[in-house]
Amino acid sequence: MPYLAFIIGAIAVLAAALIGWHNTRLKTVKETIVTSGLPKEFDGTSIVIISDLHKKVFGKNNYRLIDEIKKQKPDMIFFPGDLISRYETSIKNQKSLICELLKVAPVYYTYGNHEVDADKEIRDEINDLGMTMLLNNSVRTEKDGCGINIAGVYFESDFYVNKKGGYKNLPKVTCQEIKKRLGNKPQGFTFLLCHNPDYFPACAEWGADITVSGHIHGGVIRIGDKGLLHPERKLFPKYSSGIYKLGEKSLVVSRGLGKFRINNAPEVLVLTIKTKAD
Repeated sequence: MPYLAFIIGAIAVLAAALIGWHNTRLKTVKETIVTSGLPKEFDGTSIVIISDLHKKVFGKNNYRLIDEIKKQKPDMIFFPGDLISRYETSIKNQKSLICELLKVAPVYYTYGNHEVDADKEIRDEINDLGMTMLLNNSVRTEKDGCGINIAGVYFESDFYVNKKGGYKNLPKVTCQEIKKRLGNKPQGFTFLLCHNPDYFPACAEWGADITVSGHIHGGVIRIGDKGLLHPERKLFPKYSSGIYKLGEKSLVVSRGLGKFRINNAPEVLVLTIKTKAD
């Protein structure tokens, strides 16, 4: 019996150490999308996608995260929401992180559900960090005389949780709901930052060529190539990590950086976009 207790204890310690390691290490994942409609001037563009930082810190002043992103030499950085957690009263760590990332590449950002729930003062601080804020609007970025659009859409709290604090009978996000916020898709190739990947079908119908999301935290626990848990207390979310397709439209889902996770390391996602040959 003493030996059995020792073995069980050793296994528990090993499991705890492994989970701790998975929650603190950074995993860089590289993906490529070959897509029609992308101007040849943007062929090979590299984009770092990070999301759902919440309260997580990777080394002093996030130096490990900053160094990893610098190594990738991105042309742009996309952050589809949840830089913070809803009850934070100070965003000192997030401020220093964004300040350093802006030295690497332009940062494009939209709100997640935690920003929507945060105090106005915190949102104002985020808005003033120097990122390109995509709050139900779009911008155009040009290269060698050609341009693409980068849009961002966000939704109010009642799209994430009902009045009773539960997840039943939430409003359905449709193409019309996106149009209410963004209007018609701008002409030309368009990225859309949308925190919740469940809205991908509506984003694709709206016309987004590539939708960029987070929110699911990779499903919290990864079992093989599947995520187990959805934030709405559902099992096996449909979109939890990587690339998904609806016809010619694509969705990219970041596993994010923060929150507790098992077999699901915090992720820096590097997306390369390529022009499909005619």
